[in-house]
Amino acid sequence: MMGKIRSKNAEADDEFSFLTSHAFVLIQIARNPRATLREIAHETQLTERTVYKIVRDLETAGYIVKHRDGRRNSYSINENVLLSHRLFGSLTVAQLADALGSLTTAPQGRGALGEVERGFAS
Repeated sequence: MMGKIRSKNAEADDEFSFLTSHAFVLIQIARNPRATLREIAHETQLTERTVYKIVRDLETAGYIVKHRDGRRNSYSINENVLLSHRLFGSLTVAQLADALGSLTTAPQGRGALGEVERGFAS
């Protein structure tokens, strides 16, 4: 069995990321809906201002819903919203966030990517 291989530029800070910042924020919201923007920024290594803009984008697009909890906001994924690209077919935002989030938490040797592929085939 082959070991895991990092991309050639995995260490470079100025290189692009395979996933967008929007995807990273969406995954963090799926993992921890009560996280503050500061906590999301810390986890995604983005600035709070950038996270704020991304959360607004996601909310405007209908992918997430903001809830007011006292003085704090919490966020939830609007589970039934379909991704807005024909490539994704009937894949929902919740399915994508769940599949991408499971890639980072899957036990070694288990093919979490298969979950993503099944989601695209739906």
